[in-house]
Parts: sequence; structure tokens; C-alpha cells
Amino acid sequence: MTSRGELVFGGGSNAAYGYGFSNATTYQGDDKPFAAILHTLHRYLPSTRDLRIAHRWTGPVALTMSRVCTMGVMGKCRNVYYALGYSGHGITLANLAGEVLTDLYSGDASRWRGLPFYQQRLLYVPPEPLRWLGYHAYTSLTGRSPRRSL
Repeated sequence: MTSRGELVFGGGSNAAYGYGFSNATTYQGDDKPFAAILHTLHRYLPSTRDLRIAHRWTGPVALTMSRVCTMGVMGKCRNVYYALGYSGHGITLANLAGEVLTDLYSGDASRWRGLPFYQQRLLYVPPEPLRWLGYHAYTSLTGRSPRRSL
């Protein structure tokens, strides 16, 4: 909430972006994504229906195939630190990622070992053009994005 009692609200939405060849993201360019996000907001918090929204945003949702984020370090010299696949929980998980990556960098990440997101191996994603064909075949046959059903 702003100091004037308005909401600042947003999030990712499958309605906002489409998947193009070679991981290209296509913006749908209308108010449909915001309507979808607003519907979700009102479903969870019905009392927000009468509030004005001061600022809004949307964007693609970064998912892993397992829908579990992963954070860790890799590379021959163990100098590539990563955090990805926040699955729509970006603001919260970005804060956690800061802690995890800081601990990894300092050499003491013992408190994170054994947690499902720590150094998780990512599931295989087929290369293009198989990825693009699979995504669009699934979407055409079912009428929904595979990102919603994983």
C-alpha cells in the first residue's frame, strides 16, 4: 500500500507473454495480463476490489521443469554463482538467493545443504526446434500453456 492507500501490485502471468522460437519471449501487448493478475488478487483478497492500483507490472515467469528454484555455484573454478526458476515468487526468493549466494561465496553454506533448492540438478529441456514444437503442439492440443500444468 502507498501512503495514499493505493495498491502497488503485479506479478507474472501466462497471459502476458508467449513463447517464441529459440526462447524468444513475445509480449501480448494488451490489458489481458493485468486483468488476469487483478482477478487473482481479488480472489485471494476480496477486500481489495474497491482500492485503486497506483502501479502495476507483469512479466514472464521463470520456471524450472520441476517448479523448484535452484541456487548454487558451478564451473571449473567454482566461480559461477546462480539463482533461477523463482516460479512467480521473485521478490521473496531473490532475498533468499542473496543469503544463499553470500554464504556460498563466503565458503559456509552448510545451513542450506539438504534443502530442495540447494544445488538442485535441473531436468533436461530438449533443444530447439523440438522445444518450440513441443510447446506449441501441447498448447494447440490442450488449449493451455504447459507452464500451467507442470
